[in-house]
Amino acid sequence: DVDIVGIFANPSTDCPIMFTTTQTGTIGAYLLKDASGTIEQVSQFGSVHSDTVRSIVFVPECGAVYTGGEDSKIVAWGIS
Repeated sequence: DVDIVGIFANPSTDCPIMFTTTQTGTIGAYLLKDASGTIEQVSQFGSVHSDTVRSIVFVPECGAVYTGGEDSKIVAWGIS
């Protein structure tokens, strides 16, 4: 199963960015290209979380993504 955990404005591309997660903690980042639902995967992060990711914050000014999960971890990721 894949869950959407967040959609954020992305000033560097003018396209919103969507983050997904799986129950094993894998995170995907996708640009939402247009209103018809066209998406482009821009990044995938490995399984650092050992359980479901429940929250995500995208900070475009520094290219960082922070995730928090049911495993009580907070993880910082770089994204370009």
